[in-house]
Amino acid sequence: LAEIIMKRAEIAILDEPTSGLDPQATLEFLGLIEELKAEGITVLLSSHMLDQVQRVCDRVALFRAGRIVLMGAVPELAVKVLGASFVVEVEAEGPGIARRLALIPGVTEVETLADNRFRMTAERDVRPDAARAVVAVDGALRKLSVDEPSLEAIYAHCFQAQPTGDVRHAA
Repeated sequence: LAEIIMKRAEIAILDEPTSGLDPQATLEFLGLIEELKAEGITVLLSSHMLDQVQRVCDRVALFRAGRIVLMGAVPELAVKVLGASFVVEVEAEGPGIARRLALIPGVTEVETLADNRFRMTAERDVRPDAARAVVAVDGALRKLSVDEPSLEAIYAHCFQAQPTGDVRHAA
């Protein structure tokens, strides 16, 4: 990375850059990659560490036998491969909250878990919309969380039915 920074490169190509690093060094290195991106440097990253790829990459490509079989932003791929991609949990008090949550664009299901607790399945992260829905009925928002789709889940679903072979990940 020092060479990339010193030479003011426009593109950085990194192959398994965190291999062999301890957890702290890995976090620091991923932070450096994010800094490069912020400075406008294009980073091409090849890695089998899908959680790291998801953390630092805007777009990903999954390869099989040297060919791209899937490419895009993780949320887009999640919708394409997994269906609805986000699970948002809301804990809030107020009248008609479940009805309001169901009206949010992109929400495919609202489940009442218990008094004042709801689980929404959506095509995108709808937390801002959910907060507005609670406020719109003069409700009190207690908790709002999201389970984002993982690149690992996308990978597993995409390749589980295919015979094993050389699969490489890049972003």
